Amino acid sequence: PRLVTVDLNDISTRYRDICPLGCGSRALIFSAIDQQCRRRLAVKKVSLKQCTSSHTLKQLLREIRILRRMDHDNVVRIHHALASTNSRESMPLDSVYIGMELMDTDLRSVIEHNQLSPSYVKLFMYQLLRGLKYMHSANVIHRDLTPSNVFINIDTLMLKIGDFGISRILDSDYEHSGYLSMATTSTWYQSPEILLHPRHYDQYADMWAAGCIFAEMLSGKPLFPGSNAMEQIDTIVRSVALTTESWCSVTNPCCSNPNCCPSGEVYGVRGNGGIPSQPLRDMLPHTNRMAINLLSQLLTFSPKDRVSAVDALIHPYLDCYGMVNDEPSCLAPFRLEDELDGITKQSRHRRVFFDKCVIKPHF
Repeated sequence: PRLVTVDLNDISTRYRDICPLGCGSRALIFSAIDQQCRRRLAVKKVSLKQCTSSHTLKQLLREIRILRRMDHDNVVRIHHALASTNSRESMPLDSVYIGMELMDTDLRSVIEHNQLSPSYVKLFMYQLLRGLKYMHSANVIHRDLTPSNVFINIDTLMLKIGDFGISRILDSDYEHSGYLSMATTSTWYQSPEILLHPRHYDQYADMWAAGCIFAEMLSGKPLFPGSNAMEQIDTIVRSVALTTESWCSVTNPCCSNPNCCPSGEVYGVRGNGGIPSQPLRDMLPHTNRMAINLLSQLLTFSPKDRVSAVDALIHPYLDCYGMVNDEPSCLAPFRLEDELDGITKQSRHRRVFFDKCVIKPHF
């Protein structure tokens, strides 16, 4: 079925027992019982009155398209998408309601209220990497991976990646370098390449964020809590090896000659010659050697040296969970033609814009 258009008055009868969960600049998140499927869902209401540019409309449609394609245990599933309008056909769409499976809590709350045992950290990290493997095989990068966007069901200990509001399709058959918009994730989880060269990044930026989340689960606090981009880089360099080659690969990814790259001092950053002053093993002194080894492979300064989700899943640290036959990849990955860069004209007409979206219920 297509994205369903309903009368604004019908929304109040569709959802019952509404409980607010959070809000953003243009979205309200609440849980509610859906009268049609008779189960409690998480619902994201996006006001189209706040989506004044084609860019924000593209992001919303992209989020819905990506969610409907994702079919994995470790990714939050979409149930429906409703576009509310006035009863008169000529009136524009008012809001979009995205119904998704409801999780008990997010990883941020779990970390804040519990000192996670090593076994729980390992279980959650395995599931996070399993979800990232699937997501990246679908040619999707999340771009906003933080503990607040990773969700947990307490009884089953199931972890799911959610909030694809600024996710992006990145077709591996094409070169996207220089054409990506700036990611807007929390600075604490941004990779060096996003901080220093924000239009040149790929799925390995998600792997850096996964490493930051891993360290936060291990220690109970953020690993790199910088207050701005340059302070963030300085904090990173204290714990992560930085050589001239790795600096050049991030600050000037199109040039293979280190001499054409500005030195770190231009940015107020001093290199450490590959020897950080406060290595990860010193920051996490009670963490076992295998966990530190995986963490160091996730948190390499240059994305070229960073481990992929596929390779991270076969790391010895995760031997007790690793099962390649139960770590599926996406069978129908997105391609460049699925991107939305060419629909600016249609996006001026909201009804046409959203009618392009096809939603498949998962429950």
